[in-house]
Amino acid sequence: MSIPAAFAFSPDDRLLTYLYGPDQSPVRQLYALDVETGESRVIQATVEPESEDLSIEEQLLRQRQRQLGQGIVRYGWSERDDLIQIPAGSGVYIKRGADAPAHLLIPAGGFPLAVLWAIIFGVAAGCGTSSRCCCSPTT
Repeated sequence: MSIPAAFAFSPDDRLLTYLYGPDQSPVRQLYALDVETGESRVIQATVEPESEDLSIEEQLLRQRQRQLGQGIVRYGWSERDDLIQIPAGSGVYIKRGADAPAHLLIPAGGFPLAVLWAIIFGVAAGCGTSSRCCCSPTT
């Protein structure tokens, strides 16, 4: 049975976002539930190409976090802006709002994804104010 996971409200509290694999699929997609209307929709199906060859760093990170799902396995909202960050095997993607397309922000290769995730979401030294980034770009 596929169960929704990783719930988060948008900064304006209009949307409740979550990860879900439809039709009993282990491949998770990012959904948004409009709090006013009750309408739920996919806002990001995937950010990776069809073949998901994960780096050894990403495989180990997913094992440590007990993440068995595929597709989008993590995401987060910026506190100040309408930005969604999505880490993936090919790098870190960003969406400027729920209805915008995802764009590659930081390609993988130079840093393990765990380090990039920590930098973007402020869990590294220097920010640490919450589990969501308070240092997002505003452009």
